[in-house]
Amino acid sequence: MIAIKQKLKSMRENLRSLLWKKSLLLFIFLYMVIRIRKLFNLKSGDEIHPWLDHFQGENIDPSGRHDQKSFLRDGQCALNFFGLPRSFGDMVLPSIIKNVLKPNARYGCDVYVHYYKQDKEEAGRMNEGGELSTDDVFLLEDAVRTISQEYYAEENGMLPEKSRPAYRIPNVAFAHDTAEDFLNCRSEQLHKYQTETILLEGKSALKYYPWKLESLHKSSIDNMVKQWHSIQRVFELMDHYRLKGQIDVNYTRVGMFRSDCLYVTPIDILSNGRGTTSHPKNHSYDEENQNFVVPSFCNYPVNDRLIYGPYEAVKIWATKRFDLMETRAIEQVDPGRIMHQERFLSHDVFPVMEKKFRRIENGDICFLRTRAGGTVLLNDCSDSSKMTSKVWNQKHSQSTDRLRLPLLEAIVGTQCAVRWGNTRPNTFVASCGGKNINRTIKNL
Repeated sequence: MIAIKQKLKSMRENLRSLLWKKSLLLFIFLYMVIRIRKLFNLKSGDEIHPWLDHFQGENIDPSGRHDQKSFLRDGQCALNFFGLPRSFGDMVLPSIIKNVLKPNARYGCDVYVHYYKQDKEEAGRMNEGGELSTDDVFLLEDAVRTISQEYYAEENGMLPEKSRPAYRIPNVAFAHDTAEDFLNCRSEQLHKYQTETILLEGKSALKYYPWKLESLHKSSIDNMVKQWHSIQRVFELMDHYRLKGQIDVNYTRVGMFRSDCLYVTPIDILSNGRGTTSHPKNHSYDEENQNFVVPSFCNYPVNDRLIYGPYEAVKIWATKRFDLMETRAIEQVDPGRIMHQERFLSHDVFPVMEKKFRRIENGDICFLRTRAGGTVLLNDCSDSSKMTSKVWNQKHSQSTDRLRLPLLEAIVGTQCAVRWGNTRPNTFVASCGGKNINRTIKNL
């Protein structure tokens, strides 16, 4: 009897010890959750905006989550945005969050922006003109930091504190030019590109200006040079932080993105994609950091609107255009089309890059140019296209509209409608609601 009592007493003590241990573990778990939320100022439930949902299932890798490769350690990549922001807060930012920042959150990329500070835009060849809110680009900083914090918490929040990797805050920096700043820097080049002549078969001809292209005008050359200037400036901004020691990073992978595009498909800056409709392939990643990647639509003969790849390759694309244009103008290989941007890239820029790196066309990528006033050029990805998506590579029709509009609306969070745009030549545009700043990171 005494033995039974002693056994029961021992069992009660063991049970109390077990319950105490479980209570302690529960207390530690709850304490960790509270600490993580306070540390990163995380909110929950409806307080988090719709596009800041969980990352589970966001990968474009059909086989599951893609592990970081050894050459791309945390923070060794940069996402650079350039150009004139059009409809940025309403249309561009939600698409960047969903299809650029989220797919690359695992790499811890820094973000750099060069933009033109401008209040309105006159109508142009492919642009109806209108009011601009270019300062909306600053919303990108909160978006980058919030998504980075959420990803870190999602990946590491359940690990013991001593086992968690150190959290690195992504660097985000901005630079801008006004119209006056741009002209102070590039007016002499603009004048040269538009007026300088050369003897060609005994006759005087414009040395740079693409006089064989009747669709281009003086403003087209101005806009081209503005784009080159912004591309170079944002790359130099990134290098300024790296070379001046303001951040301890050696960038190995860089992506260059326009600030006036609505990104409708995920873009992972290590992805080679699945080829194109003419050359389909199995999905793969650039594990050796040897490929620079470009889209497969608007090929005239190549796409000039986006690139990602090794730092050294992208540096040529971003900073050597003005130098390589001088070589092209001297050689006059394609007179009358010297400043045809896509031919210039294909004949003079890409070959320099391809001396060391491989060019890959990623047919999975699609993005649409946005215009002032909440409109987007609906058929960009179906223009001279080898895209893999049947939704985006088809010419305009009512059936394609029915497929595309819900995808646009899911990104921008408002209803869209298709109409003819007041452009030259006429093209279909989608108009998506009005100003809806409540959907931006400004209210986090």
